[in-house]
Amino acid sequence: MIDTNNVAQFQHRDELHRHFAPGVIEGHKAPMTTLDKVLVVLIYAASVFIVFAMAGWGFEVLSGYDWSAVSQLLGVMR
Repeated sequence: MIDTNNVAQFQHRDELHRHFAPGVIEGHKAPMTTLDKVLVVLIYAASVFIVFAMAGWGFEVLSGYDWSAVSQLLGVMR
């Protein structure tokens, strides 16, 4: 039996965390299921796809500009 008045013994057995902060202990966390792992991989893949799609779209938009007309509008070239 644990003596709850003895703080060192109480903390040693992790009873303090178990009673007052159960979310802190990793052992209480449920392991990831296969479905969770598949969803995490799909989310990462979608994130990478979105980043590359936005970069490609931005490059296409910037390369499609008529930069000589833009420089004339800004007064850089005449």
